[in-house]
Amino acid sequence: MIDKPIIDGKKMRLSFVDIKKAYFNGIPKRNVLMRLPKELGLPSDKLGLQVRCVYGTRDAGAIWEETYRSVLEQAGFQCGTSSPCVFWHKERDLTCVIHGDDFTTLGNDENLDWYEAMLARSFELKIRGRLGVGCEMKEIRILNRICRIVDDGLEYEADPRHVELLVGCLGITNASSVNRPGLKPPDPSAEIPEKVNEPATTVVGAAPPDV
Repeated sequence: MIDKPIIDGKKMRLSFVDIKKAYFNGIPKRNVLMRLPKELGLPSDKLGLQVRCVYGTRDAGAIWEETYRSVLEQAGFQCGTSSPCVFWHKERDLTCVIHGDDFTTLGNDENLDWYEAMLARSFELKIRGRLGVGCEMKEIRILNRICRIVDDGLEYEADPRHVELLVGCLGITNASSVNRPGLKPPDPSAEIPEKVNEPATTVVGAAPPDV
């Protein structure tokens, strides 16, 4: 993603932002009733009417998508044509990719400061950090994967826990590792000599006498 670490003399960074309680920012479009927890001490025949979207309701995800899209477009972002989860701000040269409540955005420090402040006016944020040349942070976990800055650019590593899960499922946790797949050449002295001129069939017992 950081194919050009410096543009117009400004270093490019990746900003990682997490929106807290994302679905609660959406307003339901239909009347949804829910049973109230008994800890409230209310009669059991009382129900609650949702005034905010709640995790687990069918349309909460779609409403959250409409909510953040509205905020970004009002700030000057354009929604992507190939994917509605990609946004671009032409004037500020910001590219944003969204997955649920995780916002990953590429830009220089000045424009990222503006972007994060803009989001904070609408949502409760957790600023997880930035990656880029000269940043104190060198790696970050995003969507169960690891992004890290290396000498020749940005490295994207799959979740190391996947290997552990696969090894456990196959029952080879205590197996020895090898440099490459395959078997070692067998010891010639341990080979079983090939039998020559064996009959095609084997006599199991004598034939019965003629009757």
